[in-house]
Amino acid sequence: MIQGLPESLSVLNQYFLDPLGLAALLALVPLLIFYLVKPKPEEEVMPSIRFFEEKDEQSPLRNAYRKLLSNIPLILQILAVVGFAAALANPYITQVETSDAKVMVLDTSASTSPDLENMKEKLEKRAGRENTLITIGNEAKVVTEDASKTRLSRALDNIKGLDTETDVASGLQLASNFDGELVIASDLDQTSDDRDPVNILKQRIQRPVEVLKPDVENRWGITSVNPDENNTEIEVTNFQQRPVSIKVSKEDTSKNIELKPRESNIVSFKSNTGKNTITLPEDGMKSDNTAYFYIPDYKTTEIGYIGDPSRYFREAINLMGDMSISDGYSEDAEVYFIDARIENRNIAEDVRSKVRQGGAAVVKPGSDALKDVFELEADVEKINTSITINRPVRTSLGTGIYTSWNVSGTSFSDRSVVKKTEYGKGEILLYGIKSGQFGESFLYPVFWKKMLQSLVERPSISSLNVETGSRVQAKGLTSPDDNNYEGDVMFNQTGFYESESKTYASNLESAGESGIDTVNYTSASPETLKTEETSIQTYVIIAVVFLMLCDLLYIRSRGEF
Repeated sequence: MIQGLPESLSVLNQYFLDPLGLAALLALVPLLIFYLVKPKPEEEVMPSIRFFEEKDEQSPLRNAYRKLLSNIPLILQILAVVGFAAALANPYITQVETSDAKVMVLDTSASTSPDLENMKEKLEKRAGRENTLITIGNEAKVVTEDASKTRLSRALDNIKGLDTETDVASGLQLASNFDGELVIASDLDQTSDDRDPVNILKQRIQRPVEVLKPDVENRWGITSVNPDENNTEIEVTNFQQRPVSIKVSKEDTSKNIELKPRESNIVSFKSNTGKNTITLPEDGMKSDNTAYFYIPDYKTTEIGYIGDPSRYFREAINLMGDMSISDGYSEDAEVYFIDARIENRNIAEDVRSKVRQGGAAVVKPGSDALKDVFELEADVEKINTSITINRPVRTSLGTGIYTSWNVSGTSFSDRSVVKKTEYGKGEILLYGIKSGQFGESFLYPVFWKKMLQSLVERPSISSLNVETGSRVQAKGLTSPDDNNYEGDVMFNQTGFYESESKTYASNLESAGESGIDTVNYTSASPETLKTEETSIQTYVIIAVVFLMLCDLLYIRSRGEF
């Protein structure tokens, strides 16, 4: 028996911090002896009720009940002694050791958004005393640092799902800069670039990590949108491992397509001016079930050419379906090409006024129009410059300077120039390229199309239809959920964004994000997680005190004191 004592203590050590305290159970021996030798009280029974007692003795159930009632104090006292001994032995429970500091990474991208509320609840339950919260969508950012549980809860309540790709890698790199137990609520699928989040976890984060994976299933989705003024094409992808028939709808028109497992197909619809939507049946992920695209209503822009336009310029304008040219001054012109002296001062003042109020003018460097019409000195250095390109001339236009060949005029420099400057609310384009060799280039009409579009603020279809995660400088931009933004705005929702002058359509367009490929990463095993022994001695003592009070109350109810 003594040989087995160490083994018994080893077993007891799994439940008690000081198992020798159980020796107090020996107090049960005198307690039981006391009840065994306790003299029974003499009972005097009246003859008139003996008849009923004899009947009671014939009922075993009633006898057992009577014995139980008479021994309730014994039961309570035995339980109290057992509890007292357990309290001396200091019982404990084993728990995973929790850190006071927690670093939480929450994926808010399109692939996690459908299960975002569940992920937020799980993170809130794992909060420590100090909590750092990092959100990851198309970019990673720190939401709170060293926040209390209450502050963390408020921060989580304010977080909304995004319709963007996932940059998990940046989020993990950011998390590695903070101390604390790391909890990641994400599928760990990096879709914004080719970095591997698992490598970052293994190389940079040398601590146990708990990964909470979202429960999201995406069956199909729109993975590409190519809008055009005539027809718009979308790519529909089946993410399932079985063939599927999908109904694709645009307003009153619908098409059914058959897709094999993991197959994609192109579907085309006629484009309408203004806002357009193409929809698929809803599944577990709404971000890619609808394609949004916007086709602007381009009105014909009239160009008032004061002078004699070259045949190259006329041919270039004729190739543009939304541009027209009128000879001489026109009150309806939005752009004035000044290639001759304006003798009529009233016309000169009218042109100057219209440009200052938001119109545009194209002036050759050798022309007197800068001084006579716009009252500007013919000095290139006084015109803003920011862009320089070399031959052959390209068509991307910003505010700035283009270098090419054949200088018009010698008072500016020995190089050809194209410069643009603001004039009131309008703009003046200083154009110093001779048409000869450049006019015969296939780039000439494209060059003028881009130039004139920029002067009349006519955005291209591609610039109005963007992917989520793109940015734009805007004033008074209203998002699909009716929030207003200013300055540098990121499109983080699918749908239409509107300002006073433009409408943007934003789509996810990411096969990687829509595919929802959960990356397998094994969190720290129970063997590697630190555990702590939490004593429950206080609770046992409270239970013992409660039992003793019950014993006293019972004895008092019997009238024994």
